[in-house]
Amino acid sequence: MVVDEYIGHADLVGGGQTALHSHAGGGGVNVKSGTVSGLSGSVTFNTPFGSTPQVVMTVQDSGATLRDCLYKVTAVSTTGFSWEADASMTLAWIATDAGDV
Repeated sequence: MVVDEYIGHADLVGGGQTALHSHAGGGGVNVKSGTVSGLSGSVTFNTPFGSTPQVVMTVQDSGATLRDCLYKVTAVSTTGFSWEADASMTLAWIATDAGDV
């Protein structure tokens, strides 16, 4: 039986970047997220990380033609990263300094 269900703050789950933290009390790890579209591009964080973050991407499109597509993250730094894909698609990304992903 589920007693309580907590929904993420709109700024944390809305696909943009925010200075809010994902846990009560603030401080701790820094998490940023967003989406990108196309064949390649770069993301610049609104505020830099204190150290180089880990970045994870996944395909957000659900079309059958994108199941076997390749994409990669390159040039990760405290201020952003670059990405490339072998087909035009929408990708969701998360960057964090929480440690090893």
